Amino acid sequence: MKPTFLQVIPLFALACAACALSEPLCQPGTLQPCQCPGGSSSTRTCGEDLLLGECLCARADSDGGGQAADGGTQDGGSACPPGSRNVGGRCVGDMVVIAGGTATGGNWSYDGGSVTVSSFQMDKNEVTVAQYAECLDAGACTSPGQCNWNSLGKELHPINCVDWNQASAFCTWAGKRLPTEIEWQWAASNGGTTTFPWGELAPSDSHAQWSGVSQKAGTAQVGTHPVGNTASGLQDMSGNVWEWTSNKPTTGTQTTAYVRGGSWTIVEAQYLKATYRGFNDPSASTDRYGFRCAK
Repeated sequence: MKPTFLQVIPLFALACAACALSEPLCQPGTLQPCQCPGGSSSTRTCGEDLLLGECLCARADSDGGGQAADGGTQDGGSACPPGSRNVGGRCVGDMVVIAGGTATGGNWSYDGGSVTVSSFQMDKNEVTVAQYAECLDAGACTSPGQCNWNSLGKELHPINCVDWNQASAFCTWAGKRLPTEIEWQWAASNGGTTTFPWGELAPSDSHAQWSGVSQKAGTAQVGTHPVGNTASGLQDMSGNVWEWTSNKPTTGTQTTAYVRGGSWTIVEAQYLKATYRGFNDPSASTDRYGFRCAK
């Protein structure tokens, strides 16, 4: 039996709807590059309907400032402050105030000594690929190794394959600096009161991006393990990527730089402890190394 004219219409309508799509199909949840009216670059998200959303551009008020999409203030017409990028409608690069104090033991000086830390601020998340791209566009940073760089869908993953000098240059451009070892440990141990950033429980896959429970293929988007947050709200202080600190002690003619926190490759829980320190040559650049800033 041949279809009637009325039976054909719905099929035709569906075909026309597909033909009328003005945007290409994409993979849901991925970020795609786009260009804002002023010529600046940004991103837009692929929705569940396989269509690209609105380009996330700054909304400049008449005085050149205003309120950013996530509550951050605009600066000179930018949706987020320097060192932060509006991705998915939020500024990635928020900072957390870490209250200072005094603590004893805990390998503060690796001789069982005490330490007094002044209050400071630290990035809530590890610096992301999207943030690092802004520094590169500004001419203040140099290209990292490939790793997460230029990897589609990893804009919100930590930038990795950066050495100590590249990490330091980014923080300087953003009006910040690398945290000292003592500051990093103080923040990760909640002022010297916990073994891990989240407390005393043995790490699980819910706490951090590491391979001690199940083998991981790489980094995770920053902030995807909230169970592992510190009491002050810092995210991914254990796992994902080792984080460069500002300390560069010299022994004879050899200079090393210290990293903290462990990475996605770690299989032993001891490396995720707030007190554990790793070290390497400042020029080292691997898929396990990233950073966050402080001030």
